[in-house]
Amino acid sequence: KHSTVSEAIGIGRTMEAHRIILTHFSQRYIDGPVLDESTAAKVVVASDLMRLKFPQLLWAPRLMPVVRAVFAERETPQDVYPEHYP
Repeated sequence: KHSTVSEAIGIGRTMEAHRIILTHFSQRYIDGPVLDESTAAKVVVASDLMRLKFPQLLWAPRLMPVVRAVFAERETPQDVYPEHYP
């Protein structure tokens, strides 16, 4: 079963997880999920081929602003194929 971002974070909070790693996003979320500040401190937004070791989970959430900045310049399907998006 797939979960929404809110459902996955809610489950992580209920089980008192130290970190919540979100993966496998819908194409609708080109820039990834939007997280409030308190949630962002516990969440890692993973990407394809991303690997984390357990010690890295201590500081991995602090990388998310950098990851978001890198993907901010990414082209959208609408940019690449404007003829398909009237």
